[in-house]
Amino acid sequence: MLFASWTSSAVAGNGAASDSGVIHFHGAIVDGGCDINPQTDFQLKMSCSQKGKTSTNTAPLNVSQQHELPFNRGTTQFRWIDHSKKMAVLTVSYN
Repeated sequence: MLFASWTSSAVAGNGAASDSGVIHFHGAIVDGGCDINPQTDFQLKMSCSQKGKTSTNTAPLNVSQQHELPFNRGTTQFRWIDHSKKMAVLTVSYN
């Protein structure tokens, strides 16, 4: 019985110690997100930077496809949310 009480308090003591402490993160965001803007009523302009270079693609506002961002940074997908096609949602998924 004494052994069981000693091990349970030791386990509880270790659990309490893991609930405290400080974690430091060091680093920087070196490539920001892509700029995505309407070029026309039917087309998006997507610009991404990577390692100091910028690449620009255009993509049609087409609900049936996903479109790749420059430098293979991710994809975009466009979806109308009203029947009059005046409001839409553009989902950007980064890799």
